Amino acid sequence: MNFLLIVACFSLSSAAYGLEPPRKPCEKVEQHSDLVSVVSYNNANATSWQATPGKAMKVDFIFTAKENIGKIEQAIYAILDPKGGPGGKPLEVSYDKAEDACKFINSTSCVTEGIKKNKPYKMSLSFDVPVSVPKIALEVRFVVRESVNSKRLNRLQRMNWLKHPGKILLCYRLPVQVI
Repeated sequence: MNFLLIVACFSLSSAAYGLEPPRKPCEKVEQHSDLVSVVSYNNANATSWQATPGKAMKVDFIFTAKENIGKIEQAIYAILDPKGGPGGKPLEVSYDKAEDACKFINSTSCVTEGIKKNKPYKMSLSFDVPVSVPKIALEVRFVVRESVNSKRLNRLQRMNWLKHPGKILLCYRLPVQVI
């Protein structure tokens, strides 16, 4: 309970000092957690996160699970044309393959027991912005989901976040400005 009180106070102070960057929940998906706070350690303003090529973006997601979920993974997608390009659909590109999300969570029991219902978790992420990325405005889709045995997944399910059969723990679209 003390952890939740500290998180709530930190969330209020973060919002007051502008440390909580803009975000919006992913469309067409049920999230199996309640997001308490998002804190960016990079520059952020009211409209976007700021990313610098060759430097890391660092962010903490603090959440409480609505149900028990076993092994989890996180995936990051770049949405290059959020408003929709040819055919009205946005172009999404996977930043990298999905990886074990427990290594980013402040709980040593995550690896062996998974995520537990009503327990608060802090997920600390740091990912490098490739040097080759031009100055551009885009959105990043950040997904934390139930990991499913890869032998059961076809290529479409691995590449398309919406087609993946695992439960979604967190899914947010983050507007990013590469400077």
